[in-house]
Amino acid sequence: MPRPIPIFRNHEGTYQADTCRPLVEAATAGQVSFQALARGHYPGRRLPNHVLRGIKTIGHWDAVTGQQWGLQWHRNEGVELTFLESGRMGFAVDGSEYVLQPDDLTVTRPWQVHRVGDPNIGPGRLHWLIIDVRVRRPNQPWRWPSWLMLRPAELEELTNILRHNEQPVWRGSTEVRRCFQSIAQAVETDRDGSSTSRLTVRINDLFLLLLDLLRSQKIRLDGSLSGSRRTVQLFLADFTTQPEHLALKWTVGKMAGSCGLGVTQFVHHVRQLTNVAPMHFLNQCRLDFAAKLLRESPEKSVTDVAFTCGFSSSQYFATLFSRRFGVSPREFRKLNVTRWSGRLGLNRADAGQDRAVGAARLGRLEDEQAGPLAGGCRLSAPALKRLASTVLSAGPGPEGYGAPAGHAFPGVPADWHTPRASLRATQTPRGPRDEAGGPATQSQAFRPSRLYFRR
Repeated sequence: MPRPIPIFRNHEGTYQADTCRPLVEAATAGQVSFQALARGHYPGRRLPNHVLRGIKTIGHWDAVTGQQWGLQWHRNEGVELTFLESGRMGFAVDGSEYVLQPDDLTVTRPWQVHRVGDPNIGPGRLHWLIIDVRVRRPNQPWRWPSWLMLRPAELEELTNILRHNEQPVWRGSTEVRRCFQSIAQAVETDRDGSSTSRLTVRINDLFLLLLDLLRSQKIRLDGSLSGSRRTVQLFLADFTTQPEHLALKWTVGKMAGSCGLGVTQFVHHVRQLTNVAPMHFLNQCRLDFAAKLLRESPEKSVTDVAFTCGFSSSQYFATLFSRRFGVSPREFRKLNVTRWSGRLGLNRADAGQDRAVGAARLGRLEDEQAGPLAGGCRLSAPALKRLASTVLSAGPGPEGYGAPAGHAFPGVPADWHTPRASLRATQTPRGPRDEAGGPATQSQAFRPSRLYFRR
């Protein structure tokens, strides 16, 4: 029978605790040496139920060569300590990237998202320990197992530091290294709980060493990391990092319940964090994701986009979208084809020309199709494509997109080599005129204006 995987419920979505499947597959294939004691869904030899309660997994792996796998973004239900004994290892927490060096110690809080590998595991020996402190939300109290022998005041101090700072990587000491090595030896020799006494002593020693290490640092504590406001902050962040949650049928009551709060307190925190009501914020996130899908998923119909983002009808979606972006979803999708031409500062009075330039930038038009527009700008179609590609690949400057100062584009007239000069070709409705008001010569008919590119 498969073992149940602990879950963290958050706005009717769920986070499953990591199963370490890539590690199991690598160990089975003989790519890494792997030793662990575990319970529940974690891999390793089974820990007896009556010993070391709260330990989810404890062990180490040893990789002598670079691997083709990594432990991608995941969460664990407990406090996790890892220690890199040798090698170098990519590591990330909440989007911050690190490269672990030998003797680096990491601490992640329950359900804190993290990754091991960059993206794959390199050669190295890594130790770990996960203890479940029985929390499912940041504002819940941590409950340590009774076999931890730190004095109540020491355990409270350690808990306070771990809960209220966001530094995940620390420099370990020689004593910490020796402690993990002793734990590894006890894990390797354990059979049906035979190393329980040694493991109990070594793990208690490890937490004392961790407390001493943290005491020696100048740590800035942030009480908001464990408060109800933090719970709401993480809840709201999931709408942008986990867009599949947008499709759920939400009410303010369901949102508040997912955070373990009453409606009044939940609404208060949301307004403090976002300056809008909860449903308003949710619809903003849905509309932002809808705009992304309209830009990047042309195969999806407007109705599909509406339902994917959690709207109950395409008509309601279109109304909110038009109110937010000033155009309908269909018009937004059409305008997206021309976003590159907009960055190039072309005259938007002729939408057909805009679309032509946008398509030319993306390589979707033949030269003869782009020719009329290019000719109007006194450029060949290939030169127009090169110019658009060069300008955009250079990235935006202080004033937006434009030609880098002193840059000469092949096939482009010399008077276009003005820093940030617009590509907009201008012609008055009554025909091109010279500066005195008379008819312009052919060479004066189309001149680039000196407007700057806008972002």
